[in-house]
Amino acid sequence: SNPSGRIHLASAVNILDAGKKELVRQGIDYYKKIIADKKRSVPYLPWGFTNFGAKKVVTGLKTPKKIYLAVWKLSDDGDFDVPVPEYKIASAKVAYPAEKPLEIKTEKHNLKFHIDGGKTARIIEIEIY
Repeated sequence: SNPSGRIHLASAVNILDAGKKELVRQGIDYYKKIIADKKRSVPYLPWGFTNFGAKKVVTGLKTPKKIYLAVWKLSDDGDFDVPVPEYKIASAKVAYPAEKPLEIKTEKHNLKFHIDGGKTARIIEIEIY
């Protein structure tokens, strides 16, 4: 589930194994949970617009008190350094998939984390003030 877009279940979900079906279910549940925030949010692009072929992508939505940040690791480089200069960070956590947490180092205006493994993605909720 991508917080900044709509849900598209265009592939053969019925042939997924139980674990992947559970991730789909959790993604849909998470999407429904944040619909109210989506309606009052604005786009948030801490790295600017993404170029085609980028090895990492960071994009999201911002509400007055929260940033929903979608991050994609599309190469072997799993180190992320995400500036949030306009806001102070109160906390940050992986919201989806919840069973794949990350150690996120927060500074007043910056997030640093590493994602292991191959191509993967996370949604991080950042409380701001």
